[in-house]
Amino acid sequence: MESVVFGKWRLECDPEATRQAHLHISVGSPEACGCRECQNFAVARSLVYPAVVLSLFTQLAIDSQHEAEIYHMGRLGSGRHLYGGWFHFVGTIASEGDTIGPFDMEQEDDLPFRLFFTNKPNLLEESFVGKPVVQLEFVAHVPWLLGSPEPD
Repeated sequence: MESVVFGKWRLECDPEATRQAHLHISVGSPEACGCRECQNFAVARSLVYPAVVLSLFTQLAIDSQHEAEIYHMGRLGSGRHLYGGWFHFVGTIASEGDTIGPFDMEQEDDLPFRLFFTNKPNLLEESFVGKPVVQLEFVAHVPWLLGSPEPD
């Protein structure tokens, strides 16, 4: 296991085991679902994850195209859409500090991207079963880029 620190989180991860698990996943949740909200997320995906979060994904060996789940929560006053979702990686949460980090859910600012980690994974792909798994959950403000009408 390797140690990774992100904001207030200290994580233990197994990048090679995570990489191997992701090799068995053919498409992410938005492509697997195919509804127009998920199609929009897939089209906008390259705008969703901040560079520092993509760097975290690299450290953890998370494939940014393999969300385990994506869900649409509605249109925001800004015109963007509020989405949530999560990824899995092989590892554990070693500790959670008290200081709020720049992308933590507890931020009081209306940030366009927030995340947190949990040891209680949902919708686990078969390739992760039997391994210690952490779920990286996020919420994001996503533009509507799909040509079809926007949902409310």
